[in-house]
Amino acid sequence: MRILHVVPSLHPATGGPARSVPALVQAEHEAGMEATLATFHAAGAPWTLETEAAYAVHELRPAWGTRQRPTQQARSTLESLARDHDLVHLHSVWNPAITAAASAARSARRPYMLTPRGMLQRRSMAHRRLAKWLYRRAIDPHTLTRASLIHYFTQAERDDSRPTHPEGVASAVVPNGTPPVHLSFGGRLRFRQRHPRLRDDPFILFAGRLHWSKGLAIQLQALKELLKTWPQVRWVMAGPDGGDGAGLRRLARDLGVASRVVWTGPLSRQELLETYAAASAFVLTSIHEAHSMDMNEALAVGVPIVATRTVRFDEIQEWGAGHVVAWDGQSVASALGQILADPERAAAMRRAGQAAAARELAWPVIARRLERVYESVLAGAA
Repeated sequence: MRILHVVPSLHPATGGPARSVPALVQAEHEAGMEATLATFHAAGAPWTLETEAAYAVHELRPAWGTRQRPTQQARSTLESLARDHDLVHLHSVWNPAITAAASAARSARRPYMLTPRGMLQRRSMAHRRLAKWLYRRAIDPHTLTRASLIHYFTQAERDDSRPTHPEGVASAVVPNGTPPVHLSFGGRLRFRQRHPRLRDDPFILFAGRLHWSKGLAIQLQALKELLKTWPQVRWVMAGPDGGDGAGLRRLARDLGVASRVVWTGPLSRQELLETYAAASAFVLTSIHEAHSMDMNEALAVGVPIVATRTVRFDEIQEWGAGHVVAWDGQSVASALGQILADPERAAAMRRAGQAAAARELAWPVIARRLERVYESVLAGAA
């Protein structure tokens, strides 16, 4: 089975897909599929492939001055690649690179499936609603409607995307994955060594883009509330600026918590894993979320998690790996206070999260489940 994966970019600033898509392709390669990755990569730009991949990677050069706008040469390359594969798996939507890849698959008469990664959910569709309506009507009316299948990460994502899901197109639910994590005790100490101002203070972690969709104002409000009973606690914001960085720093100053926040900027995957390992808890407050790669890695490392109901991943609580709470600072602070006050319960959450990640979310498990989805798509196409 020959699968061509297309992701618009592997630039670290693009967030979870830049890590999860290469990991998926690697898992499919190890499972015996002929998995290939195509992505747009400007010469000299950073990307998440830190070592030479075991599978084929095709770097498409974007138009000058852009990160992922396809040239005519890139379109021709995508069509040629599509002809050489049985199925095309697209990772994103509302994107010129994905529009070009879907068009190439249709020209090559190859079926394609699409993973929207939360971009069809109600909250996402409401953001820049007019621009998305125009894109779908005037620029790209066919990518969704002519897909063979749309792949959602969770049932909640599928349910929430129902108003935008095109009529007559099949769907499937397979979670996002995570690799196993093995950290030495020294690895758990290195984050504090890089940030000596933390000393031995407990800290709460957010990892991801500083972006409007992550609901990070709620986290700063939670910090202000938590400091009333845990004055030594700190909050670490780990990740690239997705457009909200300056506003969040102003809010931290206005709330009087700026001195308790550490802003790390982008981290390598190893640095991020060491950050998880040192954290007292991981918090996710996204306004909408398909299935967070950062949350999966936190589970794999073994970090108690507090997620708001807007994340729509109740499995965290069902697995015993953390709390699912209302989307407000008081509720988040209360759940974190319970974790900080009960080390034995926190340790049990760590173990439960690691067990669930290995059982439900390990990449070999996800690759096999997606292989069955691919088989069903190809059977339908035949």
